[in-house]
Amino acid sequence: MNKILNKVSIVIILIIAFTINLKNASAATANISLYASSKTVYVNDTITITVTVSENNGKLGSWNYEISHDSSKLSLISGSEGQYGEVGDGSITSKTYTLKYKAIALGSSTISVKYADIRDWDSEQSISVNKGSVTINVVSSSGNSGSSSSNKNQVKNSDNNLKSLSVEGATLTPEFNKDTLEYSVDLSSDTTKINIIAEKSDSKASIKGNGEVEVAEGPNKLEIVVTAENGSTKTYVINAIVAEKNPINVRVGGKKFTVIRKKDTLEAPEGYVETTVVINDEEVLAYSNEVTGYLLVGLTDSDGNSAWYIYDKDKSTYTKYTELSSNSIRLILLKPNKKDIPYKYYKNTFEYNGEMIDGYTFDSESDFRLIYGMNIDTGEKLFYVYDLKDKTLQKFYNAQVLIYIELVRKCKYLLLGLGTGFVVLFILLMISLYRNIKFKKKYISKVEDIRDNKKKTEPQKQVKYKDIEATQVIDTKEEKTKKELKKQLNDEKKRLKKERKTFLDE
Repeated sequence: MNKILNKVSIVIILIIAFTINLKNASAATANISLYASSKTVYVNDTITITVTVSENNGKLGSWNYEISHDSSKLSLISGSEGQYGEVGDGSITSKTYTLKYKAIALGSSTISVKYADIRDWDSEQSISVNKGSVTINVVSSSGNSGSSSSNKNQVKNSDNNLKSLSVEGATLTPEFNKDTLEYSVDLSSDTTKINIIAEKSDSKASIKGNGEVEVAEGPNKLEIVVTAENGSTKTYVINAIVAEKNPINVRVGGKKFTVIRKKDTLEAPEGYVETTVVINDEEVLAYSNEVTGYLLVGLTDSDGNSAWYIYDKDKSTYTKYTELSSNSIRLILLKPNKKDIPYKYYKNTFEYNGEMIDGYTFDSESDFRLIYGMNIDTGEKLFYVYDLKDKTLQKFYNAQVLIYIELVRKCKYLLLGLGTGFVVLFILLMISLYRNIKFKKKYISKVEDIRDNKKKTEPQKQVKYKDIEATQVIDTKEEKTKKELKKQLNDEKKRLKKERKTFLDE
């Protein structure tokens, strides 16, 4: 029993210690703060932004971050908006960087931390980050006689919108809207040129990419760039799809696709080299990678959407090729085996770059999704954790989970042992009770005999165990006295017989 109590005590101590460690780990937080030299500036003014990375209650281990701003209002002229792979030395608690921007148009621009990943030096674990931001207002005039002449110059128009956009003899999808930047148009197989008609909103703006444009068989990505008076730009895209004369049609998941034969229709993924593969007795463009061992072929669906697919030459099958990247990690998303999915995790899809991705979670409210993929650089297949808010990736370390599982397993064995002990004790108790019942029956029988013998001469009274025991002692003494008297009588008979001897006996 003492051993069991000792084991229970050890488990409780381990749980308390582990909880304390978790609390200590969660106590560490980091900040990325942004400070502006001025929050109100004029066109052509320069603003200095001081970025400070710091950790509360700890030392910086490593830090990565990205900063974003509205490029139509501000232009970065010095410094870097991204810091990657920065590592501390065990003594750094804060680090400062300086950025300089130039105001180029009227309005407000918020400079903010888009992504951050900070790890504590001691625990080497990612910690929560408070992301700062600062808003810069660009105004038209200073109202200060001491201002430089550049601040008093006339402000140039920043309108870089189109008023209308169309293709002669064809229909754009969707219908034109100045805020919609991408369109598609289907063209017959004999089309070699199209006429793009574009009208600008501001007369002082300029347009590039309109007019007569050559197109080739398959998808054609055509860009119309509008440059405002102040130099800011906006790009509209028309995906002109020229039907192929002899298309190679395939089916994937019951849907019809056309094999892309034209180079540069799709940008090849990084790390893949150009090659060819034979499909339907025709040699077509493909890309391969030695690390992953995959062969990629471009397919276009009936809506004109193009994407890369992994082509299996032996089975003649196609699987959608999806990359997910962050923190210098590039993954090819794969479908895991059910037995490999961690305990209690279930499928929960999430959106990534406009595409729905299969992820796994144990809590639908969580901002984290578990994904399975192959590292393009190493070829290693692992589970990774994707942060939906920070858009970051990191390896899924199952060590913590295994600790809990092992602890639960030990507790289960401990409870099983305790349960077995209770069963044994219960059996012993039942045996003891059974023997006690037999004992009571024996003496109850004796009590009844005594009551029957004395019922006529003595009044009824309660018989106790000590009375029964006393009766047994008396009975024993009577038996002993009878034996002694019998022995004495025999001895006396022998003595008398001896005294009565006659001469004849001698």
